[in-house]
Order: sequence, then C-alpha cells, then structure tokens
Amino acid sequence: MYGAICRKVLWPAWEGLHGRKTPGYLSELERTQWLPLQEVQARQSERRRRIIEYARREVPFYRRQFETLGIDPARCLEPEVWQRIPLLTKADLQKHADELLSDAFRGKPLIVSHSGGSTGNPVEFRSDRDYYDRRIAAWYRADRWAGWDLGERHIMLMLGVGSGVGERKRREVWKEHLHWRFQGWKVLTVTRMGRDRMRLYYDEIMRFRPRTIFCYTSPLYAFAQFLQEEKLPPPKVRGLIISGEKAFAYQKEFISQVFQAPVFDRYGCQEFTNIGMECERHDGMHINADGLYVEITNDQGVPVKPGEVGQIVVTSFDALAMPFIRYKMGDLGSLIEKPCPCGRGLPRIGEVLGREMDLIYTPEGSLCAGIMMPHFMKEFAHIRGFQFVQEELGRLRLRIVPEKGFDKGVLGFMEEQLRRYVGPTMKIEFEFVDELETLMSGKYKMVVSKLQK
Repeated sequence: MYGAICRKVLWPAWEGLHGRKTPGYLSELERTQWLPLQEVQARQSERRRRIIEYARREVPFYRRQFETLGIDPARCLEPEVWQRIPLLTKADLQKHADELLSDAFRGKPLIVSHSGGSTGNPVEFRSDRDYYDRRIAAWYRADRWAGWDLGERHIMLMLGVGSGVGERKRREVWKEHLHWRFQGWKVLTVTRMGRDRMRLYYDEIMRFRPRTIFCYTSPLYAFAQFLQEEKLPPPKVRGLIISGEKAFAYQKEFISQVFQAPVFDRYGCQEFTNIGMECERHDGMHINADGLYVEITNDQGVPVKPGEVGQIVVTSFDALAMPFIRYKMGDLGSLIEKPCPCGRGLPRIGEVLGREMDLIYTPEGSLCAGIMMPHFMKEFAHIRGFQFVQEELGRLRLRIVPEKGFDKGVLGFMEEQLRRYVGPTMKIEFEFVDELETLMSGKYKMVVSKLQK
C-alpha cells in the first residue's frame, strides 16, 4: 500500500516541492527504453551534435581545443571528425577544471561532486540540478529491472553515514536518514564487516524484509559466504544489484545460489551514475543511451569493431555545467551488436574489465571493503594517485603519489581516520612514490592484497 501511495502521490509531491523534475524524466525513460535501436541511435546522433555545438559556444576548454585542431562542430557526426576530438581524462579534469566549466553556469549554484574511482585518482566536478535529476531517473529505471520500485523496501549495503573524513554535521545526517526512510531504504555500511557485524546485519535484514538489495560486489560475496557457512536461510528478495567493482562470474553465481535470487550487474561512476545495467536476460548491460553515448575505442580514440575489447569512452548529453565529451573511463570493455531478447532498444555493453578490488583484512577479524578507499582518499588534497597494499594480516602500506603542495603533516590525521575502518592495531605505513604500476586497462589496482585467502 505504501509503495503505491509513494509512487503516485508522495514522491511526485516531494520532488515538485523541491523543484525537481525526476518523476517526469523517469516516465520518459520508461517509454524510450522500448524504442527500436535505430530510433535510439538517431536520437543519440542529434544529441551528440547539440552537445558539441554547446561546448564550442559555452565551454572555454572545448572552444580552444576545437579551434586548435580545426574541428568543425557542424561536421562532428562524420566519423573522421568525431574521432579527432581528443579523449578527455581525469587528469584533464584536475588540470583544466575552470576551463571545463561552462560560461552559461558561471556564478550559479552548482552541485560539487568528487569521483575517487577505482583508478585511485580523486577528481572534482560540478553539475547543475537538472543533470542530477536525470541521473537519478536513469538509476531508478535500472533498479526497476531488478524488481524494485519506489516506496518498496530496499537494503543498501554501501558506505553510508560516517564514510567520509572527520565529523559530519548533525543536520546532514538527519536529512540523509529522512530521505532513506521516505524512499523505503535501509542503509547499512560495509566499510567493516566482521562476522559479528554480518550477524547483526542478517538479523536486521530479516526483520526489514526488503524486496531488493544493493551492494558492492566483494562485501556481498563475503556476506553470502557467511550465510552459507552459518547455514542461515537467506532473505526472500526479488533481486540483488551489484556494482562498484568488477563482478566475476563465479561471484555472481555464488551470490545468486545462496540468496536464491537473480543478480543484476551494474556499471557506473560518480560522473554519470548509471552507465549500464543487466536486464532480466542477464546478457550484457543495457547502456543508458538516453543520456549517454558509449564508445569502445583503441588507445588513439578510434572505435573498434563490436565484440572487440577496447577502452570505454563516454559522452554525456546532459552534463551542461561541465560537459564530458569522449571521457576515458580507464576501463576495458566491448559492445554487443545483436539486439537483446528482452525487447529494449538500448544498446548493450559486455563484460567490463579492470575494476576488481581486494578486501582489507583487519587483525580483529573484520573485512574492510576496497570500494571504501577512493571515497576516503578523495578527502585529502594534492594526491595524484594512491594504492593500499596488504602483505601481512597486521600491516597495511599506503603508497602515495604526491603533487606539489601535499602536506606530510596531514599523515597523522589520515592514519587516525583510517583506523576507523582498519582497526586500532593495524600497523599503517606510508610510502611516497613517483608512479604506480598499471594494469592492461591503464588502471592500477587501488587495493592489492597478497594474503592467502
């Protein structure tokens, strides 16, 4: 009953009261996902053309770039012209943040966000409210494929309150909890998950009786192992959504077997929220093509053939305050050419490579999810890259690539805050390096565990 009231009355009224357009965007996305692929591609082409014209007119970075390279926005849909647009990197966001800000939004209130990402390179970007609303609508549409709907009980095993650095304002925590309660969500933090904590979470989940569960892959896999070892009956859920890191087939199969429910893999990032997610067919992930154009390219930015592995490159149609055009994710993947049997016209991306994250094991027997670390490290300035290495149970080494201006005096505070997640007895060492070894995808593993598991 509450779910229907929330969907039809409470949520639209709440969003309208705050001037948000999410309900309208969600209705539109529910319709456009069923358009034929050819129509989806035609809409994407028109929106690509519009974002390029907008960027040339309003964004100093792209205006300079197009003039220097002789790129004519009127011809941007021609493959040879489009491919001349350089790939945008996280380093560009760090170095040219002011130039990438649109003149049309200068001086206006914007949402400031950070992306730690699995690359371990924290970046800051800005967005307007409309872009945020569109991203949330795409997120909700994808969640519905897993069996969730607005107002229905939903467990979020994620970072949660207290996952940042320092103390948060009481008002912020109160607002966050109120929002979750209104949505029908219960949020449980996965920063540390020992067996005692897992038992508490299990009891809480069974009392809450969620329809769906969202969690980062590694913590949910560890939780499924705990349920099996303890011979605990799983909660009855319609589906489980995993994200935040690469999900291996054996992990998905095991989680599905233990929970006796389908697992839906999601690929996303802070910059775009939901890039792609599995539907009920579980054959690749449908791209959020209403708001994004995804390419698979070689290192020079030239698209590879469908089915071939290459760099994942994303263009957003709606990020007008700070446009992302041909943004290099740092992940490897491939496109699926054939249509999905589900009937949706949204194109699909296959397996995403290069996002695996290890767990950190504490001397007290808890597990710290690797996905926590970029959210932790983004709070510290002048760090170009980082990597956590655990070679022994009681020792953790943090490798840091410092930038000019980095203050080593912050290390004491960093260690103090880090102990909130890795425990009071972990020996924490800091190592400063000039660079970090990368994987084939161009990334380096943010958390490397050499423990025998």
